[in-house]
Amino acid sequence: MKYVDIEAITREEKGKNKIKKMRAQNYIPAVLYGGELKIIKLSYKEVEKLYNMRHDNFLIHINIDKKDKKDAFLKAIQYDPVTNKIIHIDLIELIAGKTVHIKIPIELTGSPEGVKMGGVVEHFMWELNIECLPKDIPELITTDITNLQIGDSIHVSDLQIREGIRVLDKPDQVILTIGLPAGVGAEEEEAAEAAEGEVAEGEAVEGEAAEGEVAEGEEKKKGKEKTDGKEKKEEVKAPGKGEGKDKRDKKDKK
Repeated sequence: MKYVDIEAITREEKGKNKIKKMRAQNYIPAVLYGGELKIIKLSYKEVEKLYNMRHDNFLIHINIDKKDKKDAFLKAIQYDPVTNKIIHIDLIELIAGKTVHIKIPIELTGSPEGVKMGGVVEHFMWELNIECLPKDIPELITTDITNLQIGDSIHVSDLQIREGIRVLDKPDQVILTIGLPAGVGAEEEEAAEAAEGEVAEGEAVEGEAAEGEVAEGEEKKKGKEKTDGKEKKEEVKAPGKGEGKDKRDKKDKK
């Protein structure tokens, strides 16, 4: 584990105006949490040490007033939203026998087989949240991704964590996956949609044809019923005319 040594001074300045004046004298306000609260200030020279290592995993040997030595780690650096200058530092003291929550970098080793086959690495998580004693803090968490194929993923649950460390992140959280190159999935999806469209269109045509046949059958049926009805009417009228003639013939004979 890397260490950086810094000097700090107990801070008496409090209040907006006094803090502003202190910054003008090239000091940055800071607070050391974790044990007994320490209100301190750091010179720009000491702050620069922390800033230059902000992306690394390291611990701090802090010497307050040249007599009170503490071990700590960097919790946060606060910046002015307008000027982007550093305006405050938060530190957490490491106390023997007391667990701490800390973020540890995740280091990936190897070149995935899936990338050699045209896949692309999609990286979602770079740090792991853990809880452990100060003596068990690892410098980083390493995992090998050489055997990953296209579609494979690494989850938090796949990491090898040594005894004494409790992982605070969810086990199913994805750290990295090997995906398809851009556009490949889209082309397959478009082809599938086109095929579905053709099937739907064919079904629609068949449905229209079937409806047409049914309608034609109904029209023929109606036409036949009209014809049958007309014939029946004619058959009924015919005997009537004959009967009238017979009656006239009988009358003439008389």
